[in-house]
Amino acid sequence: MVKLYKPEYLEAVKEIALENAKEILLNIEDIIAHNDGRVFVFELNGEIVAFGFFQPFAMGKRIDVGIVVKKEVRRQGIGKALWHSISRLAKEKFVAESFECRIVADDLAAINFCGKIGFLPWIATHTMIYNDELLPTPATLFEPYEDKYYEDYYELLGQAFYDMRKSIGAEPFKIVPNGNREEMFEYETFLAINSQDKPIAAVTIEMGNHIENLCVLPEAQDLGFGRQLAIFATNRALMSERGFAELEVVSTNEKAIGLYKSLGYKTVRTIAVLKMKA
Repeated sequence: MVKLYKPEYLEAVKEIALENAKEILLNIEDIIAHNDGRVFVFELNGEIVAFGFFQPFAMGKRIDVGIVVKKEVRRQGIGKALWHSISRLAKEKFVAESFECRIVADDLAAINFCGKIGFLPWIATHTMIYNDELLPTPATLFEPYEDKYYEDYYELLGQAFYDMRKSIGAEPFKIVPNGNREEMFEYETFLAINSQDKPIAAVTIEMGNHIENLCVLPEAQDLGFGRQLAIFATNRALMSERGFAELEVVSTNEKAIGLYKSLGYKTVRTIAVLKMKA
């Protein structure tokens, strides 16, 4: 039976993630905390044996989906039942254009399951980590995000997102402000500011050690801002409770992969991204 998640299910969910999807385990509490009403579990004979969740991005146009089922109870329609609940609720709450799911590239059973419910292979991403010594302090001073940069920051992020989607063959569009200014303070974001007091580069650090949205305006590229931002964010992640830095990069982004490798990052897993039109 599919049920909405309740706090008392947390330990069971963590155990399922530990045994069946370690790549989700580190983030599961954050996923749950930020997805009120978007997480489901499946109870079989009084035991929680599976969970699923969805996360909206790009103002609800893209829905990321995760489904994890204990290996011993697979092939009983549990994953499909969770998918039906997830997709139905996601469509009710958001005007989604696509669903995406991320699976460890060598998990052929999970990829096959997603293919059966309509997902198609799209791209692959590398998860890279750095857990060595602090890197030399970058020369540029980066400033914490302030509300006065809200519009300019989204202009920067939107352009970077547009260029990224274009480079991987996806329909490009720009991320635009959603009006929820408070969410900008949920994570750490740092900016490089030019002489006109305008952000020209930025990076976000989520959950203390996960580096996201490293972006540089086109006119400021090839000036070293990307490398210095990566070093700055890496050092902050190393000083977090988790003690290591983690990021994801599209497998075809050879320039970014080369940068991170030059800093000492290593690829720990490759994720296949599958996609379905909503």
